[in-house]
Formats: sequence, C-alpha cells, structure tokens
Amino acid sequence: MTPRDENQHDSVRALQDLISAFSGPHWVHPAYVEHVLAHAADLLDAALILGGPERKRTPTLMWPRSAVFEIPNPLPVPPAAL
Repeated sequence: MTPRDENQHDSVRALQDLISAFSGPHWVHPAYVEHVLAHAADLLDAALILGGPERKRTPTLMWPRSAVFEIPNPLPVPPAAL
C-alpha cells in the first residue's frame, strides 16, 4: 500500500469517526450538528470515490513545461536594440 493510499484510509477513518461522534445525542446545537454531518458526509463520499479502484491515476510531470523550454517573461525587444 502506498503512502497516499494509507493517508486516504486514515482520512476515511477520521471522517467516519467524526460522523459517528456527531450522530448520537449530545449537548451540541442541532444546526451545528447538521452542518458538520453534511460536510463530513460529502467529504467521505469524495474520499471513497477518489480512492476507488476504478479511478486511473495519471503520472505527475517532473518538470513544469514552461520553465524548461520557454523563458517565463520574454523581453518585448532584444536587449541589443535598447
């Protein structure tokens, strides 16, 4: 298992713990509970979709394209013309 996958599993576990902690009867304002549970459920759904086996991972470029082959901000006129 790669470190990214381990982090994904840790995030899923933390979100599941958060949902279970706010699901029971507590001394928390109901609007806050609804807010936390809605966002935690959305994040959990996104984490499970992103970490799924059907998702293909694309390789990361090692070099930024513009920095390797181009001058980031070329001068408008050649220096000799100034």
